[in-house]
Amino acid sequence: MTLNRVRITAVLVENRPVPEVAARYGVSRSWLSELLARYLPRAGRVVPQQKKRPNSSSIRFATDQPDECWQADTKPHPAKTPDG
Repeated sequence: MTLNRVRITAVLVENRPVPEVAARYGVSRSWLSELLARYLPRAGRVVPQQKKRPNSSSIRFATDQPDECWQADTKPHPAKTPDG
């Protein structure tokens, strides 16, 4: 059994906390968490989350006509004046 498998087994089977296992085997907690994140989807234990679309997606403001999507900087009715 590889050392990575021993670390994974310690966390998943023995239910030991990640910080404890990381300290025991001389690795960082973040590295051990990354190892678990790689292992769990491959083993069918979790389903990975789908990635979000980028903010610069061109689909967001797609319109049929060029001027179909616009915003006016005016009010729909005349503004009231203080004298009436």
